[in-house]
Amino acid sequence: MKVGRSRFSEDLERVRTMRDHLGADFPLMVDANMRWSVDEAVRAARGLSEFAVYWLEEPTIPDDVEGHRRIVRDGGLPIATGENLHTLYEFKQMIASGGVTFPEADVTNCGGVTVFMKIAHMAEAFNLPITSHGAHDITIQLLAALPNRSYHEVHGFGLERFLTHSLELQDGFATAPERPGHGVEFDWQTLDTARTSGRSVPPLIHAVGDRCFSPENYRSPDCATRCTRVEDRPGRCSVRERLDKGNNIGREPGNGWTGLAAKRGSDDRPLIAVMSKYSRPK
Repeated sequence: MKVGRSRFSEDLERVRTMRDHLGADFPLMVDANMRWSVDEAVRAARGLSEFAVYWLEEPTIPDDVEGHRRIVRDGGLPIATGENLHTLYEFKQMIASGGVTFPEADVTNCGGVTVFMKIAHMAEAFNLPITSHGAHDITIQLLAALPNRSYHEVHGFGLERFLTHSLELQDGFATAPERPGHGVEFDWQTLDTARTSGRSVPPLIHAVGDRCFSPENYRSPDCATRCTRVEDRPGRCSVRERLDKGNNIGREPGNGWTGLAAKRGSDDRPLIAVMSKYSRPK
């Protein structure tokens, strides 16, 4: 969920409300999107620690490696960062300094599949888990091959409409496809229609079974918020949903998100996005 309001007391109240709703053992991640200075991040981490936050994501700017080390050392919370790191060597600095607990590589930012895998293996050498950011249709394949895989982030960016196959989600689990290579195949007919129509593509919807997520909806008054609980099971990502209608505890507009905000549709079925943990397929 999003943190980083102008008044930290608001963050505390929102996280407290979410923790009360989820219960004591449900994993809860918070994302500051580089909102704070190092000292502010340390104070925030200490304040959030009473709510058993699973990780604090991007507490400050990614360039401040020493600042991240201080936040990990003095803040008392696990730190996830890396979506705005762009090379293997930037990750090496962050990991070796002790500035990150959950390296969070984005395959579209860090140098592609090869570099993503190098980052993951380097994290393993430091006994750290690896998590992902964005491009979930590709990163599910990468996490499937890694012994130190952690959470698989699934975004509602709407590319599914241009693919022949969407990420497979069934019974609360996501499964890596068996198609050749990265498994992503474009629907060229749909792409051609979008390119030649002269009209903007309609608001995207990310379907998850009979549920879906529209990024235009997450600030609406009847916003619901969803988190996921994870249990290891071969080849799939276990997900338990918790919806909190009306509290609007999702994140504000900004650079990316972790798929926690949602809205209920006209048939009162929740429209949701997903964040789930991946485990190796059989």
